[in-house]
Amino acid sequence: MHKRLLVRVFAVFVIFCVAATGTASAQTAGSTSPAQSSDSQRFEVRALGLTGEEIVELEVEGEVVASFDLSSSFETYVFDRVGLLTDEVVRVRFVNDRSRPVDRNVRVDFLAVDGTVYESEDPSVLSTGTYTNSTRCAPGNKRSEVLHCNGFFEYRVDLTTPPPPPPPPPPPPPLTGAEINAALGRGMNFGDALDAPREGDWSVGLDASHFQIVADAGFDHVRLPVSWAGYADTEAPYTIPEGIDPTISHPDYTNIWERVDWAIDQAEANDLMIIVNMHHYEAAHNDPAAHRDRIIAMWEQIAARYADAGDHVIFELFNEPHGAFSQSPELWNELLADLLNVVRETNPTRAVLVGPVEYNTIDYLDELVLPNDDYLISSVHLYEPFNFTHQGAVWVEQLRPVGVPWSADGLDFSEGIHDRSWDTRVSTDAGQLRLDYDRQWAGFSIDFLEEVGLTEMTFRASGEASLLLGCRSDDFTPADVPLIDLTSEVQEFTVDLSVCPADASGMGFMNASPMPTAVLLSDVEICTQVRGCEDLLTSAEAALRRWIERAAEWSAATGVPVHLGEFGAFSAGGQVPFEDRAAWTATVVDEANEHGIPFSYWEFHSNFAAYDLPSASWNELLLNALIQ
Repeated sequence: MHKRLLVRVFAVFVIFCVAATGTASAQTAGSTSPAQSSDSQRFEVRALGLTGEEIVELEVEGEVVASFDLSSSFETYVFDRVGLLTDEVVRVRFVNDRSRPVDRNVRVDFLAVDGTVYESEDPSVLSTGTYTNSTRCAPGNKRSEVLHCNGFFEYRVDLTTPPPPPPPPPPPPPLTGAEINAALGRGMNFGDALDAPREGDWSVGLDASHFQIVADAGFDHVRLPVSWAGYADTEAPYTIPEGIDPTISHPDYTNIWERVDWAIDQAEANDLMIIVNMHHYEAAHNDPAAHRDRIIAMWEQIAARYADAGDHVIFELFNEPHGAFSQSPELWNELLADLLNVVRETNPTRAVLVGPVEYNTIDYLDELVLPNDDYLISSVHLYEPFNFTHQGAVWVEQLRPVGVPWSADGLDFSEGIHDRSWDTRVSTDAGQLRLDYDRQWAGFSIDFLEEVGLTEMTFRASGEASLLLGCRSDDFTPADVPLIDLTSEVQEFTVDLSVCPADASGMGFMNASPMPTAVLLSDVEICTQVRGCEDLLTSAEAALRRWIERAAEWSAATGVPVHLGEFGAFSAGGQVPFEDRAAWTATVVDEANEHGIPFSYWEFHSNFAAYDLPSASWNELLLNALIQ
């Protein structure tokens, strides 16, 4: 038998129809196919004529329905017949045989009905025109595809209605926020690049190799902070320009869209998920109402541009809401709902990250009111203890002096108590709290972040210093009480805190001595009406792990997945030992893994760097802490 060769269609053949409705044509040989309509059937005859003058007819239910003038090479002739077969017999008949001057013969490779092929050489096919020496052209099952005499091949067609093809499987449902969050795994922030006023302004930029380096190290996603507000027009409709932006002098792109497009492509090329966020919009934190329309307009544009991006692209609506948002969390809850509505117009199932006020602090998760949305993820940030993670950071409001160590067996403030000291290095020394005041009126201060009804503090202390009690409400205000005079000898003190206003959320001691000085405190207990009496200090490791545990408890109670979007320890230009930074990082990562919380370390390069660009190498201690 000849193989079914792909041949060119030479012509559309004239057909002859008798007592049936349909259309016939010749087509390129290849796979057969059913008719296009459910109430019709397609007949295909693949044949050739020895001389190219042969004619065959298609006979269905005893009637000739089509006639084909054959070519001298194999072609497939098609007839679409209205109606379905009720008689299984279908014949292909040779009608113009002759022996002189040139012998005409026909070869019929197969008959196909709605894609089901019936081979002419099959034993079941009857031939009345195949010549053999013994039987000449007598009818019989000749197992041949050649008709030498006027006669026909008779095929028995299966009349069983084939079952309709199964419908295509429905597309898989979009991944929920929880599923996307679980896929995020380990991540790395590309900070100080696109969140700078312009890329390079903060001495770092992005390169395609950075994505590959992060992926090769075992990370699953990158977080891309972008200062969109620095590019959008300041007047309505607040357009983020797509043409040439004259404020950009980078050789690789002419507007911020091109750079973010490129970053998304680089992430996908390296099998990384990517979080695109809105970073550094300080004016909006200070006056949300004045900037609300601009934020919404920017997200309309961002969401529309990336509406067709894959699930690997996640949006984060606003980085670290603070300022007016912290003072009135309902302002943030209202804005985030408006922003989410805008995103959902073009991205109904896009995973979206949104965090609590006061810089995404875990303490404020309970203030976060989220719309009912299956694709939301809450983002929290962790930089506690702040006097360790931000020692030497000149951009924070109250400079934390360098020299604060961290170890798992050290001490930290108990749950819900926050260090708000200024110009004072707060550390632990042999189980004691050490306060190194840099100057006169430097302050040690703690904050409960809520009115607690301060009543009393007891402690043991030593140091050549005079301390002034202060109360913390909106500001830190000295109390109208006598100074506490310390000496090098350890003394016991009981301090009446009821002198503080009823709305006080914290307290502390300022250095009233004219020179820098150091103070040691131990056995510190603080009493409040709300929380009762408790130790001021606890294990550093336990305190750090408790932050993650609290986020996990909130997630379990609300059903909203949590992502640890930022955590890290500032290097202070290399002054903070890598061993301390790595120990702190390893504890955070271990606890996050324990609770199934994905994370994104701050940051790849720059001030908190896990990777050193000049030497093109990871800090192995930090990398091992992150990839465990």
